[in-house]
Amino acid sequence: MPPFSVNIVIGFVGGFVGHDNSHHGAVQFAQRIQQAVPKDTYIRVFENRRRKQAYSEVLRLLDTNHDGVLSPMKNLALTSSSSATVGEHPQLCSGA
Repeated sequence: MPPFSVNIVIGFVGGFVGHDNSHHGAVQFAQRIQQAVPKDTYIRVFENRRRKQAYSEVLRLLDTNHDGVLSPMKNLALTSSSSATVGEHPQLCSGA
């Protein structure tokens, strides 16, 4: 994986559903969008009880120089990046 992904997609599954349970909608969606987004997009599904791990992973991905600090430029990149909703990509919702 490259040191920095322009796009980061994080999904969560609840209850006792595993992050790799392909019968769950969030896991299926993550698998489907991998085919529609740039290859350097970071996509991962976490169990909801592992939200701290998810948060740490996002911080790690944004900390491109690995100094443990998000600089103002990193924060600017985070806050100014555009995020798309599922509704903006009907091809992802339709199962196409």
